Amino acid sequence: MMLVSGATHEGHVAAVNAVTNAETKKVAHTLVPTGSFTDPEYGAIGMRQSQCSDAGIDYETSVIWCEDLTRAIVDDRTAGFCKMIADRRRHKFLGAYIVGERAVETVQLMATIMAGGLTVEQVADLELAFPAHSAIILMAARDLKYKLDPEYAALYQSGMVGSRASKALS
Repeated sequence: MMLVSGATHEGHVAAVNAVTNAETKKVAHTLVPTGSFTDPEYGAIGMRQSQCSDAGIDYETSVIWCEDLTRAIVDDRTAGFCKMIADRRRHKFLGAYIVGERAVETVQLMATIMAGGLTVEQVADLELAFPAHSAIILMAARDLKYKLDPEYAALYQSGMVGSRASKALS
């Protein structure tokens, strides 16, 4: 897949290889965020559900609609959604698909999360600026955490998540 971002990365690696004595680096293109500045925008990274199924990966999904995102409501730009796919066993993100305002920029956060190997729980526990379009990432991660962790789901249903009592339990 030829994209400007990939070509820029290849050029950087080629330049480093040409002018340093360091070990030769290769370009893998393993995590390549894509997207387009359409209206609404779309952004994507990682595997699709069909690829997970074909690979025999047990996965869970979360879909959060922009109509539930505070920033989208404030801006009156509520068309779109964020869909995340996570490995049920390892709790690692496998893919994310975002349609909506600032989707291309928001998918960059997912690229960083996936490249860093963060778990669903680690992302669900992040604190980000509010209100922001990227908060949809946290909302989807928290939904996945709820689906993947029965103890967390029980706390959530009891109303204890975020309370002093829940913090004492963690």
